[in-house]
Amino acid sequence: MSQPSSRPVHLVGSVSLSSAEDVFECVAAHLGQDVARIPDGETGERRTPFPMRPGMIHIMQHTPGIEFKRDWKVAGITLPLYGLVSGANVAAIQLGSLGFASAAIESYKDFKRLRSAGKIPGKTRMQVSMPTPFMLELIFIVPESLHDLWPAYERAMLRELNEILSAIPHEDLAIQWDMSPEFHEVIERRNVEVANVVARDELVTAVARITDAVPISVETGWHFCYGDTGRYDDDHELIMSSSRAT
Repeated sequence: MSQPSSRPVHLVGSVSLSSAEDVFECVAAHLGQDVARIPDGETGERRTPFPMRPGMIHIMQHTPGIEFKRDWKVAGITLPLYGLVSGANVAAIQLGSLGFASAAIESYKDFKRLRSAGKIPGKTRMQVSMPTPFMLELIFIVPESLHDLWPAYERAMLRELNEILSAIPHEDLAIQWDMSPEFHEVIERRNVEVANVVARDELVTAVARITDAVPISVETGWHFCYGDTGRYDDDHELIMSSSRAT
């Protein structure tokens, strides 16, 4: 009788359980030594899409230099889109706390406790999955303001990253940058209005910046979320082959 085989497993982020503690225990119990990184499952409010989270909506509504522009209807839902206030000082725009760092730091308490109790293998890292600045911006900002506000979103996400890096030992941490609209909306041109104002080279350079912001001591990967449309080209393949994921 042949023995069951095993192979490495990578979980990209969300897990449909009620808490980070439940995710850590469940994944470790079922996958054990086959998983090198365990995400916290993005539980609680984080199961809600970004544009429907009250905290993020509050930030958009109360950030000086950003104002409501128009509604966006998608999948039968009406969502607000914001943009740059005319004459605003772009360099002075500062988004409030986005919640990624606080969630990761809180989850790490459960991760560390469970690992100390022997429920998580000793060399396993906690994986923090975060949207790229462009991904988060695209959900809230009108296409005509994407370039102006991109630096503000990048500053905000790098601030969240640095809070995580300061609070969690690097040998215990893995960072995954999630990028969906980079492929769907721009490379595959599902959103022509966005694809016409954002170049591929801009996306590649932006991804390089946030990837380089993660110390080499922290495992880093990219989750493309691009589906499978069957539309690939040389540039697409080049981008996909550049991941630092291990």
